[in-house]
Amino acid sequence: MRAPRNALGIGLVMLLGAAALLAPRPASACRPYPPPRALSPADKDKAQKLFQEGRALEGEGKLERALARYLASRDILPRKSNTKNAAVCLDKLGRAAEAIPLYEEVLDRFRGELTPEEQKALIDDVRRLRGLVATLHVVDGEGALHVDGKEIGLLPRECPLYLPAGHHTVRVNRRAVLLDHDLPAGESLRIVVGPGQPPPPPARSQGWFAQAFGGPTLGASMDSNAERDSQSVCVDHCPFASGFLAGARGGYITANNVSVELFTGFFSVESTFERTLTRDVPVPDGISTVTYTLSHKLSLRGPFMGPAVGYRLDLGPRLRAVFRGSLGLVAAQSSDPVSGVGRDDRGHASPLIFSGTSTVLRSAPTFLMPEVGIEAKLGGLRVGLSLGYILFLAQGNIFNGRAFDAQAPCPPGGDNGVACAPETIADVSGQGLQTAHGLMQLWVPQLTFGFLP
Repeated sequence: MRAPRNALGIGLVMLLGAAALLAPRPASACRPYPPPRALSPADKDKAQKLFQEGRALEGEGKLERALARYLASRDILPRKSNTKNAAVCLDKLGRAAEAIPLYEEVLDRFRGELTPEEQKALIDDVRRLRGLVATLHVVDGEGALHVDGKEIGLLPRECPLYLPAGHHTVRVNRRAVLLDHDLPAGESLRIVVGPGQPPPPPARSQGWFAQAFGGPTLGASMDSNAERDSQSVCVDHCPFASGFLAGARGGYITANNVSVELFTGFFSVESTFERTLTRDVPVPDGISTVTYTLSHKLSLRGPFMGPAVGYRLDLGPRLRAVFRGSLGLVAAQSSDPVSGVGRDDRGHASPLIFSGTSTVLRSAPTFLMPEVGIEAKLGGLRVGLSLGYILFLAQGNIFNGRAFDAQAPCPPGGDNGVACAPETIADVSGQGLQTAHGLMQLWVPQLTFGFLP
């Protein structure tokens, strides 16, 4: 009885690398071969003419056209010569999955015409090409076998399937899924199809991985109150946060492409900007308005670490989309060495002397970083590009004890508003003392490189 199409059961056994190590056997060729046809002398002449045209085209390096002639010659009269030459053309064209069955047919169907040296050379060719493709043995079962949407024959099937490395979908009768995942070069897969069992879920790559990542950090500011004060009035020397992030992550990718990760690295960001403060200073003949221009070099840097969860979506045999959410903690050091100059409304000016600006604040801010990217598979490596968005979850510490005064001495007459002004607290107008950062938001384009299953 033929098994119902929706009741096919599948047993799956993975034999990694076996195809590249086992010597090929002629029995893997697809028998029985069609019986010889009765050909007229004209048919035989046509087959020979096509073969000779193929040889001439192959000698000129026109492999696609030569292959077409050899295959047309085979359609009329299969011979060792046109079968082997067609296989050689496919081999040279990089179409290993198509070349192997023809090489095997020569070894099996025309074995009596081969010398021992020719047999050995053909076996070596098959062994070499099997290392470049995935081999699929579909055992037992009934129904039409479909690979990547194309029907290739009926089950049961004696000979193996050779598939280019990459993502493939194999079905029976277009319904029961036998396989739906990436097949690497050199992998051999055996599928036993029998009645009475539901299909297993598609097999996926899983295992431990390690990856390095890094890129620039870019944002409008570090969101300190001093930067916000500057942004409200600045024309030149406005805040802009920039720096870099570099690190490594490792973890485990499950069979459903979800990854559990830990990451660590180093983070640095800096914002250079100017802002102004104004003070009214009493002088002998009235009030002098003094404007202080402060030049900031605000920075935050330090190592970071934390957990992350990711998901990878297969886009093809070599591409994956990556989605990740990370929660990190920075062992941060914040600094802001400030310089500046003061000017009054009467034309006096003086550089400023600062106290307390060498202070380094230490904190442990946390951040979230959602990330989206793409990875390309290059052999056993994965190289990718991603875009992350860092959001700090708390405001930074406060710079205490920062003040400034003019370098120029106050003249005896006291009419220099800059020089005669008292020491001034380096606060932020209407917002109190300066903060190291706020709820900082940064974009992080990254390059990734690592070893993944």
